[in-house]
Amino acid sequence: MFQEENGKWSFSRISTAVILLFYISFSGYIAITEKKIPDLPDNLYLLLLSLYGVNKFATALKSFASK
Repeated sequence: MFQEENGKWSFSRISTAVILLFYISFSGYIAITEKKIPDLPDNLYLLLLSLYGVNKFATALKSFASK
């Protein structure tokens, strides 16, 4: 799940999972203590998508350059 096809660990997948788990746990804490459901900030979407997108773009670029 966190490794690329070549067996290397993927920084973007690991960092995305860490950020997502942190936000979920923090949102759970806020929901329990404040008794309200927090919104998911737009910047979090941008951060998660950029981490994943940079990884996929680099892989596609390497594949294209090797042809």
